Amino acid sequence: MIASARDGVLRHADNQRIRENGVLLRGAAASLLEHSDGRSVAVEILVAPAIVEVSAATRVIAIGETRIKPSCSVLCPPRSQEALREAWLHSILFNPSEAKIGLLLLLVCYAHLRSPSGRVPIPLTNGRISELCAVTERSVNRAVVPWVESGALRRDRQGYEVRDPVRLNTDITHILRELSALTALSSLSAVDP
Repeated sequence: MIASARDGVLRHADNQRIRENGVLLRGAAASLLEHSDGRSVAVEILVAPAIVEVSAATRVIAIGETRIKPSCSVLCPPRSQEALREAWLHSILFNPSEAKIGLLLLLVCYAHLRSPSGRVPIPLTNGRISELCAVTERSVNRAVVPWVESGALRRDRQGYEVRDPVRLNTDITHILRELSALTALSSLSAVDP
């Protein structure tokens, strides 16, 4: 499927490969690193506005509908973009599955937030979330059940709908704070008296 273009802006459908450098004006995208066994993991989640840099080492795909303004040369990403990249990479490498999954849902939610009601459709199935977060589909299901039961998320055929972004953000922040506290405790217990 070829991206459609209008007024110099390329539009990509959900899960469509992005093949050009440019500025992500709307939506979200994932930069996937592919393993030799055929599996892939998202090493970066881009949320508009962001810089899209396509390389031979990674595959970039749209998460939901995106709009990209192609450019011949891509400037260095701003500091906030770098911080987001580092947070995502740190999450993928060091955090448990519920933190990875929650962060992914939040990033995509904020990329597609359009409605004053705060309800945001997330075009990600459990299989797609498991691929992007390098976890099993069972881990995805286990992580989202509490958010579905609390009403923060609603499941449907095409993925999820974030019904309460504030609650989801609060829950993810709480999980990450608990992890920080546990890390601090474990580092204290590792010190010899």
